[in-house]
Amino acid sequence: MTRNTAKGVAEADLNEAREAIYLSPEDLVMLAERVNPHYSLFIRFLAGTGLRYSEATALRRRDITLRDGRAAVRVERAWKSVGQGEEIGPPKTKKARRTVTCNVALSAELAEHLKPLRPDDFAFQRPDGDYVRNSRFHKEVWQPLMARLLEDGSLDRKPWIHEIRHAHTIHLLDAGVPVHVVQARLGHEDPQTTLRVYARLSKASDAAAADALG
Repeated sequence: MTRNTAKGVAEADLNEAREAIYLSPEDLVMLAERVNPHYSLFIRFLAGTGLRYSEATALRRRDITLRDGRAAVRVERAWKSVGQGEEIGPPKTKKARRTVTCNVALSAELAEHLKPLRPDDFAFQRPDGDYVRNSRFHKEVWQPLMARLLEDGSLDRKPWIHEIRHAHTIHLLDAGVPVHVVQARLGHEDPQTTLRVYARLSKASDAAAADALG
């Protein structure tokens, strides 16, 4: 190569790494209420299961079983970037193959949502029936939603959709769910990964530490 092909493509990022954004339970409710209604259940599903976006959008109807008022979600695959496109492959890690149980309210919504679907249909689809492609979802749904919420002051910063998964982690640990249970639910290989998310974002633990000195 005779020249630096990256020169001029983007300015160097000389700032500190982006600060993670905490999403409260109220924030998650707001996101589900304010998003395009077609994706409202999808946002509640991400918030209620902690699945990665790539896992949730790869689910098929047959991966979700309903029994005794509870939905159990079997994670066996995820979307992967390949060249200029995407394809379905195994999930991120060995422990990412897991079953995640939904609460009763979310299970009831899923039961209604899944009724018209055939076993091999994607559980979550675009209005045109295509799968919820990452790039199109961000461009057509997530970014417009963020713009509206920033403009009206509902949010002061723009979270990534992956931070819904982080919020799921934090809210479970704040509620006293044991670390090993949260780790298994999220499909983390190492409990330290779970704890790093918590240490970076938890508000409740810092407030509890302050109150302990009172």
